[in-house]
Amino acid sequence: MMMPRWATIFTLLGVMLLCALGTWQLQRLFYKTTLITQITSEFTRDPMQTELAPGVLLQSKMHGVFFIRGYIEGIFLHDKEILIGPRVMDGNVGYHVLTPFESVMSDDTILVNRGWIPQNLPRSQISRPPQSMIITGIATKPSAPNGFTPDNNIQKDEWFWVDTKAIAQSKKLHSLMPYILYQDAQKGGKWPIPVSVPFKADHHHLQYALTWFSLALTLLGVYYFRFIRRK
Repeated sequence: MMMPRWATIFTLLGVMLLCALGTWQLQRLFYKTTLITQITSEFTRDPMQTELAPGVLLQSKMHGVFFIRGYIEGIFLHDKEILIGPRVMDGNVGYHVLTPFESVMSDDTILVNRGWIPQNLPRSQISRPPQSMIITGIATKPSAPNGFTPDNNIQKDEWFWVDTKAIAQSKKLHSLMPYILYQDAQKGGKWPIPVSVPFKADHHHLQYALTWFSLALTLLGVYYFRFIRRK
């Protein structure tokens, strides 16, 4: 019995495609592992080693660094503070307090996520350091909204996601950097409660790669038993 040409072509194309998908997942595994190692080292590094100047943040972006730990000296612009919400902590609904922080070294400002407050907390109970100070934390790019995130209502000062361009325009911040700094815990004041920078370290690329390669072997096995061994 002759083997149908279409079966051979289909099998070869299928195996090539499945192996390509498996190889791609292995490449993603290597990339994600390197990224996690890099980010983990940033989380534990001394923040006073790096000043979070615009040039440093831009250079880190060019090198593919998504998180950078450091410090910045300046003063909070509390009159331009915004609340991002809703945000949940321990099952309670509230907001993240974002305050522009102006550097003393330049006119540049960066949005600082100072932490979480309950939904009904009066703004008067939010601690607001008045003097020039040094703050530390992890700077990163704001997360993009998903399909379920409402649009920001700039006129009513209602913010659901961090849009640095819209915030800069609304609050008249002429040198706002397109980053957000998750501030480390500070002494004094109960509110806001510091929050961690969002980062998911789990990945399943090895599992996906093994699945694709297993399917390739299965397809070869079907071809062998259906045509070669039967012949």
